Amino acid sequence: MDSGLALHVFSALFAIMNPIANMGILLSLTAGMDAARQRRVALVSATAAAVGCALSVVAGTAILAFFGIDTNSFRVAGGVLVFLIALYIQRSTYFGRDMYAVGGSAEAARLSGIRMSRTIIAVYAIAGGLAALGGVLQVARI
Repeated sequence: MDSGLALHVFSALFAIMNPIANMGILLSLTAGMDAARQRRVALVSATAAAVGCALSVVAGTAILAFFGIDTNSFRVAGGVLVFLIALYIQRSTYFGRDMYAVGGSAEAARLSGIRMSRTIIAVYAIAGGLAALGGVLQVARI
């Protein structure tokens, strides 16, 4: 493999997986656990991520070919699906209404009793997940 390509793939995967930012998430989710259990959760999470990446690298194209789907069609279908899910969340859930209120006027949302920090953190987490999905799809083009 070309060293430039390997560096490009590594940097893209590093940006998608972002171990530095994910460390805080892992520590907050395992805050009530003892150290041994935290290590076990971290090991299982890292193993699952590695297996998922390896499976995508080794068999991703074959799986898509088996179903008769090319990468561009998969990308378009994924974008449409994400759009429809976002539209449903925005129009049909309390979270969507909270998100709309916080984006419209933070002060009015706060006075209405909306938990601002929870809504803002959730929106950033969703945006980060979608950015990661976009990165995975971009890396799939290599």
